[in-house]
Amino acid sequence: RVTNIEAAKTAEMNILGIGQAAEVRKSLVSVLRAIHFMESEKPSMKSVLLPVLDPFDWANPTKTAQSGEIEVMRRRGSRSVLLSLPAMLAHVTKVLHKESE
Repeated sequence: RVTNIEAAKTAEMNILGIGQAAEVRKSLVSVLRAIHFMESEKPSMKSVLLPVLDPFDWANPTKTAQSGEIEVMRRRGSRSVLLSLPAMLAHVTKVLHKESE
């Protein structure tokens, strides 16, 4: 969960590619495509399915609300499992800054 409102709005603008964030969005899409490629190349363990990111579904959202969440798994008769992009980006940023220190 992103508690800093300014950071959340910046992440949202970067994901949507609003204004000057268009170049940032292109970079984010490139990074997510690279992660998707690396994840899809991983062999799965015996009975464990490894997650695979799919950036193509949200790359051109039809609604603003769709850009903040990705449906990871659809369940019949119950709620779907969603991945929050702002939360994921906040964690990635935290890890990258932690490693550079």
